[in-house]
Amino acid sequence: TSGTGTFVYNGTTYTAGEVIPVTKGSSNGQYIGTTGGAHDIVFTVTNQDAKTKSATVKLTYINNDFTLSSSGDGSLNVNASKAFNLFLSQQTADNT
Repeated sequence: TSGTGTFVYNGTTYTAGEVIPVTKGSSNGQYIGTTGGAHDIVFTVTNQDAKTKSATVKLTYINNDFTLSSSGDGSLNVNASKAFNLFLSQQTADNT
């Protein structure tokens, strides 16, 4: 990858350059960017005859920061219910 991120496949998280063991057939995973911007994700496969094939996926990763705050009177007793409000706001507009 040209940006900073990880790839999750079969519950395991991989970073750039690590070998991902895949089985025959279709596969899928999840890319998680840690920085916003242009990311080029390069997939390279190698067969048993050491022949390789690569494909590049280009994407723009938007890393939207957000803030979370709460309001209430600040006191809570054990075994008592208490209402409070949570406010979630996005710092960067998501234009998708």
